[in-house]
Amino acid sequence: MKALKFTIVFAVLLGSGIFAMAQSNYSEYMEYAVIFLDEGNCEKAEMNYDVYKSLSGKSSALIEQKLSECKDSLGVSSGIKRVQLNFNDYEVLPSDLDGKYAYYEAKTACNNLTAFGKSDWYLPDKSELAGLYKHKNEIGGFADGWYWSSSPQGYDGSISRQYFSNGIQDSTKYGSFLVRCIRKVNK
Repeated sequence: MKALKFTIVFAVLLGSGIFAMAQSNYSEYMEYAVIFLDEGNCEKAEMNYDVYKSLSGKSSALIEQKLSECKDSLGVSSGIKRVQLNFNDYEVLPSDLDGKYAYYEAKTACNNLTAFGKSDWYLPDKSELAGLYKHKNEIGGFADGWYWSSSPQGYDGSISRQYFSNGIQDSTKYGSFLVRCIRKVNK
């Protein structure tokens, strides 16, 4: 019965173009992700999907949406933190992006990010970053180091940045600093 159910789901995915790719070593991970989603096993589905993404370099918005729905239905936390800053609600990534980035790389990385089924992430401005600092213990995962903001400062085009232990400072756009992306929930 499970094999028949999977065949139907797989055929629907293939027919809709979501799974339209050549059969290869990594495609079996996508197949298992679909099976585990169908069974309601979010953890195994996500693990197989993550392996598929890392091996293939591809992703599926539909599978990411289904994973999010699967977790929501079971009450599984995504790890995203919610905070209120300047009378707006924000979601904050549970951890920094890997490594340090130059300013334009940081801004591009956040703008192009698709995480937790959402694609409207961005680099926080100076006031948002200051708010993250204020709530850093509640949010968690911040390093003692400089974080980029998207706010330009001064005539020389410098950018404001926040040190997560003692203050704000302007910097040129060419340093390499940490990045934490956010998204506004109520726009």
